[in-house]
Amino acid sequence: MLSRYIADLLRRPALEREDLVVLLFLLVAVLFGLLILVFVIVLSRDKHHKKKCPFCAESVMLDAKICKHCGRELNPA
Repeated sequence: MLSRYIADLLRRPALEREDLVVLLFLLVAVLFGLLILVFVIVLSRDKHHKKKCPFCAESVMLDAKICKHCGRELNPA
């Protein structure tokens, strides 16, 4: 239904101001949605490279030998 509305708008010889506002809103909504998708993918990927320190519960890299927050030695995972 939405694609049909957009196709009808684009077939018109001259777009009215209200039509341009609708197209601009749709474009912003799609771009904002893509931005959120990229943000979620980056955040979820970052969690796989970290673990929690058993002493201070802060996130540290999986390969870390010493916690950068509390300075305690970490056991190999």
